[in-house]
Amino acid sequence: MSDMNSLIKGIGNKNRSLASKDEEILNKEEVLANYNFNYDDVDDETIDYLKDVTYKIHSTTHKFYTNLGKMLLETQEKLANNKTGVFRKWFESIGLNKTFVYDNIARYNYIVRLSDNIKVEKVETLPVTLTYEIAKDSCPEAIREKVIGGEIKTKLELKKAIKEVQKEKIEEIIQEAEIVVDYEISLKKEF
Repeated sequence: MSDMNSLIKGIGNKNRSLASKDEEILNKEEVLANYNFNYDDVDDETIDYLKDVTYKIHSTTHKFYTNLGKMLLETQEKLANNKTGVFRKWFESIGLNKTFVYDNIARYNYIVRLSDNIKVEKVETLPVTLTYEIAKDSCPEAIREKVIGGEIKTKLELKKAIKEVQKEKIEEIIQEAEIVVDYEISLKKEF
């Protein structure tokens, strides 16, 4: 009988440790740093309440969106051999749109690719809309790092930073083209 109690107790302890790993606790200050609580004519008690609710919502939804992305990816992979568009038909039939589905798949894939647990935690503290954007293949790595590092906090700032990087790339291409043209001109003069 005592062996059975030990076994049950061991299983319970193992389940508790798995549950605690599964239920990551996000740093409240890091999460709240991504939101603006500057409201006119609102008392401190109300602001504190709003911060608590925001943290609870964020903590609940970040896990939901990660799990949703995983489920969508697994379903997409399972249905990939059908070649009949059944995946899209399915997700549309349950009320999901294409952008939402693929944003969540990309977000999940991005989180899985992160090998650094600290970065994963940082990404999970970000608003979901920002995580959708940094998960896109088109997002430059330098911009991702700025978002994860807290230098970029809003989707508007992110879009502006991406445009800056794109503008710099275009300017580099133009400069390279000018160098080639100058070189061709100098070759023509030599001949």
